[in-house]
Amino acid sequence: MRKLLPALLLASCAFYPVATPAAEFDAETELLIRCGAGYMIVAEDDELMDSEADAENLRSMGLMLLQQADSMLIEQGLDGDAREAAGERLATEVATALEAKTDPGFETSQCTALLEAAAAEPAESKAPEVGTSEEIDKLMTCGAGFYVTAEASKEEGDEDTARNLGALAETLIGRADQLMIDAGMGEEARFELSKQYGQQVGETIYAGEELAYDWETCANLAY
Repeated sequence: MRKLLPALLLASCAFYPVATPAAEFDAETELLIRCGAGYMIVAEDDELMDSEADAENLRSMGLMLLQQADSMLIEQGLDGDAREAAGERLATEVATALEAKTDPGFETSQCTALLEAAAAEPAESKAPEVGTSEEIDKLMTCGAGFYVTAEASKEEGDEDTARNLGALAETLIGRADQLMIDAGMGEEARFELSKQYGQQVGETIYAGEELAYDWETCANLAY
């Protein structure tokens, strides 16, 4: 279950940048995270986006780079907590720099080159699509929803609500993780799936739209 919570946070790092201890990784991985976070942050700026289609395109590019960085961190032997810390720290630096109009640690041309290189990779090298059962979908959607709203409550200073929602998120995500393990899914596949849910649910909530399951249904899943 702890493997999935960092993935949710990495997927929504553009919404909640938080300073954390540094992780050791190479310059290429750092650039991937900075560019990925930058794309996702800019995608949420209505003044810079001409349309939702443009914003969605940027989010997709950002997520692709973040997923590539995460795979590299896994290969380097970093555990979930270290990968989470890397995403949080660098997203914080990028968000701060973009807000202050200072150097975010990358040039646009560098990010474009990373995207071109990723697009040129053989299809078989990319992460496979992972199917999910209805039960896993419900648990992950609701768990991610509670996680995102817990982070929002924390940002607003409502620690009690954040703690309660966070506990619900852990319960549901933990159950989903066990179902995925029972289904034979490996660690990396579960991590990637969790990031997908974090991204999709975060976008839905911040767009003011309803999730596939209402909050009462989600809360009842924990009992």
